[in-house]
Amino acid sequence: MQSRAFAVNVDTSEISPEKSIKDVSVPVMIVSSSGDTEIGVENAYRLKKANPDTYLWIIDQELHGFTDSEGEEEYPGRFPAFFRESMD
Repeated sequence: MQSRAFAVNVDTSEISPEKSIKDVSVPVMIVSSSGDTEIGVENAYRLKKANPDTYLWIIDQELHGFTDSEGEEEYPGRFPAFFRESMD
């Protein structure tokens, strides 16, 4: 099977997560890690600053994806709590 390449006419200099999240009016949960070397935690802080109504959860010293994470114990509580609070 031959793969097909396609072009998307997008000017990547115009892409701005901060601008995109700024006026979002639905609840948003941002989960990041202070030890993530793939997507730095500073990106999560920038998004939070752009929309202070977002819920930000920073897990200390974990890698991207939080595999075998100490924060894993908190997952079952954090996500349902966010959804419950968002529905009020």
